[in-house]
Amino acid sequence: MVFQAMILDTYKGEISIDLAVESDFLILVFADKPGNNLILLDSNEVEELLSRPFNIQEIVPHIKAKDQLEVTRWEDQSTFAM
Repeated sequence: MVFQAMILDTYKGEISIDLAVESDFLILVFADKPGNNLILLDSNEVEELLSRPFNIQEIVPHIKAKDQLEVTRWEDQSTFAM
């Protein structure tokens, strides 16, 4: 299985994603979303949807798992805690 992960600045408005890697699952982390900001998607199930700009509400029915990931940034470095 191949996983692709992306950290996105926001979950608001239209989101555009470049799926450069052939993957089985896609992990999205929304840095500004309170609560469950990490979601797991089946790449094959959402490939067509993610090929264009989309709103977060469009992918909600396709979420396989969700969790909370703390994102802290400083001087171009990031730390993550689950």
